[in-house]
Amino acid sequence: SKPPKLQLSATDMNDLLDQTITFSLKHPSLSSNSSREIKILKNFDDTIPETMADPMQLKQVFLNLAFNAIEAMPDGGRLRVKTIYGKNTETVKIEFSDTGEGINKRMIDDVFKPFFTTKLKGTGFGLSISRRIIEEHGGTISVASNSGIGTTFSVSLPLITAIDFYQSTES
Repeated sequence: SKPPKLQLSATDMNDLLDQTITFSLKHPSLSSNSSREIKILKNFDDTIPETMADPMQLKQVFLNLAFNAIEAMPDGGRLRVKTIYGKNTETVKIEFSDTGEGINKRMIDDVFKPFFTTKLKGTGFGLSISRRIIEEHGGTISVASNSGIGTTFSVSLPLITAIDFYQSTES
C-alpha cells in the first residue's frame, strides 16, 4: 500500500509529545484495575523552535514507541521522554527510554524489519512504519538496549522552520 503523503505544518514537538503521552496513559494495560504503575518522566528542552512536520504521522510514531515501552514493563517501571535541541546541527532529538525487559541482542537488528514481532498479537509493522515515517521527515531512528535494564529509542529530525520551508518551496 502507498503511504500517505506528508501534511507538513509548523509543529511544537514538545506539545505534540505531551499530547501523545497523555493519550498513551489511557492504554488498556494501565486501566484502573491494573496494579502496574508506569511513572512518566518528561524532560523537554523548551528552546526547541517549531519545526515543519506532519503531526499526525509523528504522533503515530510516538504512540507506537510509548505503547511498546509500556508493554515492555509488565511489572511497572519508568518511561522517560526527552527532547534535545541540537542548535549546531539544527536537529531535534527525541528519546523514549524504558526500564523494561530490554531487547535480546540477537533480535535488536531485526526490530525495524516488517513482520518482525515478539508479541503474541503483534503484526510486526509498528516499528517498520515508524522508521519509514521518520525517514520521510529526513530523520533517523535507532535503538539501544540492555537485557534486563531497558531500551532507548532515539529519533533525530532535522529542524525546518516555516521560513526555510516556504523559501525552499518557492524556488
